[in-house]
Amino acid sequence: MNKSDPSQVRIEDREDALRLLTTSEILLPDGLTVRKIRERGAWWQFNKEDFSFRLERHPSPLLAASMVGGPTPARWHIRTRYRYHLTSGEWEVTELTREFSFDATLLIDYVFERGATRELWQDAVARIQASDDPETAFAEEFDQFIESYREQWRNVPAEQRTEMLAVLEQAARRRADIAEDDSE
Repeated sequence: MNKSDPSQVRIEDREDALRLLTTSEILLPDGLTVRKIRERGAWWQFNKEDFSFRLERHPSPLLAASMVGGPTPARWHIRTRYRYHLTSGEWEVTELTREFSFDATLLIDYVFERGATRELWQDAVARIQASDDPETAFAEEFDQFIESYREQWRNVPAEQRTEMLAVLEQAARRRADIAEDDSE
């Protein structure tokens, strides 16, 4: 049995699979690393011809680069099955589920307290409060932010994006001491 040829190696458990991936020159699918597999790989299955595992990822559509520590307020929950065929050396990647969720409290904290827009919002609230027509000033200020958020969150499902924007509008109104808009 040739130990350097993956098709000749017998994989019976998780450790065998990890050893093979670590010691062989097997190209991993985009974004996958042996470390991620080791730490988050689950639901392992082993056959003579292949092995597979499930991995869950949690990418965030928010500006992660501008985050100043803390948990992510909105993220995807993506579960994927990875199957490696020992004889062909090919990966089969199947997305099992994709769900999006956000935490309103964390979103408000991110936008108004920790994120890159914190100071922009502070300045906007000051302009709104100093305005002779706070409602009009609020609409103008919020519209500028809303377009930016829509672009930033273009991959967020429309229903959740609408919910997120409503949460931010309500929080911005509170900060600017503007009553809820009942015109809708």
